Amino acid sequence: MIKNSNFKNLFLSQLFANSGDIIYIVGIISIIYTKTGQASKAAIVPILVTLGIFVSGFLSNYIYARFLKKNILLFNQLFKTMIMICIIINFLSVSNLYIIYLLVILNSFFDGFTNPIKNSLIPTIVEKEEIAKSNALMNVMNNTVQVSMWAIGGILVGVFGEISSVIITIIFYILSIFFILYLKIENDILEEKDNIFRSFINMMSDVFKIKQSNFLNITTFFEAFGHGVWVAAILIVYVNEKLNAESFWFSFINALFFLGLIIGGIYLSKSSDKLEKKEFQIIVYIPLILAFINMIYGFNTVLIIALILSFVYGFFDQVRSIIIHSYIQKVLNEKELLKTYTLNNMVYSFSFCISTFVLSTIVDLFGVAYAFLIAGMFYINCIFIGFYYKSIFIKN
Repeated sequence: MIKNSNFKNLFLSQLFANSGDIIYIVGIISIIYTKTGQASKAAIVPILVTLGIFVSGFLSNYIYARFLKKNILLFNQLFKTMIMICIIINFLSVSNLYIIYLLVILNSFFDGFTNPIKNSLIPTIVEKEEIAKSNALMNVMNNTVQVSMWAIGGILVGVFGEISSVIITIIFYILSIFFILYLKIENDILEEKDNIFRSFINMMSDVFKIKQSNFLNITTFFEAFGHGVWVAAILIVYVNEKLNAESFWFSFINALFFLGLIIGGIYLSKSSDKLEKKEFQIIVYIPLILAFINMIYGFNTVLIIALILSFVYGFFDQVRSIIIHSYIQKVLNEKELLKTYTLNNMVYSFSFCISTFVLSTIVDLFGVAYAFLIAGMFYINCIFIGFYYKSIFIKN
């Protein structure tokens, strides 16, 4: 861990907030499935989460101009805590499905304001040479939470019932609030105040003038299509049709992918100085590796190879992601970062939804192998984008 109390407060606040988010999602999906008996009704939850994050992007710049960043983090977590209480009340009284859907959207809506702030804060609270290490630690934490909390949430629901997961989420949210209170943000000032529409237009105009932001958001769009093929719905088809294995093996593939992410983050946290010197090569050439893995993955029929490739994919994807975000955080100022990550949140949530729909349709029409093949082709685009923006890496 970096010896910086401010970073520790940010880290721990996100640790408890992210843990609560996943445990609550497990509980909500279980509540909906138990109530309706329909998997399709429960499957709407991830879509609603993405929708809430996307919509928040239209208001983010307006909110950031009117409230201090620490207050936004604090009140968002307070509002999310109240939403959890509303979910419990709804479950114990009317138990209305559409109210639950609305509360899910509201919770992710408030969450959408948090990620841009978190990413823009890192370069302001740690030294420049520690940015990559800080991002690596944050990513390792996020991915470890993803792996562990889904399992813990499932155990809580199975042993104590769905409401227990929401209660635990409330406790985690309160702990997150505690660490946010101790967070010290320097130069946390308010900006000019426009109306919502003008504020969004100004943000878009400012972001499009920044080459580094354009690179990040364009490559994020194509990466989302590369990632889209690794969702559970497609992996289950792959395991059944290509590997001729039991459906539960998709969870092992998923687990090894996350293990690759975690190991990649740990490796980068130990070797950040050496890897940052080769940031252009990493950013441009790793998509070639990811494209190759995707393209051969769909045609592979050997289970052990599928497991190994999943780990390797996660490892290289993590290294590239951390290097990109560390570079962006080093060259842009805090105001530019906030706007860049606001748009980036919107780009990823929108493109991931579209990619999941498109790739799932390709699976139904042409087979799972072609979905992986097309996903790999999208990574090829990232290579060309990297070379097109080569000048920004040379200058910096």
